[in-house]
Amino acid sequence: YRCADCFGRLMLCTSCCRSAHQLHPFHHVEQWSEDHFAPSSLRVVGLVLQLGHGGARCP
Repeated sequence: YRCADCFGRLMLCTSCCRSAHQLHPFHHVEQWSEDHFAPSSLRVVGLVLQLGHGGARCP
């Protein structure tokens, strides 16, 4: 993965991409697909944005 919004546009594995974007959930990521970068989503790497309940899951 690479992020279109982060400085440097480094290539990241799935786990590192998820970790790097915990505080940047609205960034736009792209995934390498055979011979080009295709638009993707932080949801695909497993990033979950919890709204309400102080960031915790709903009770």
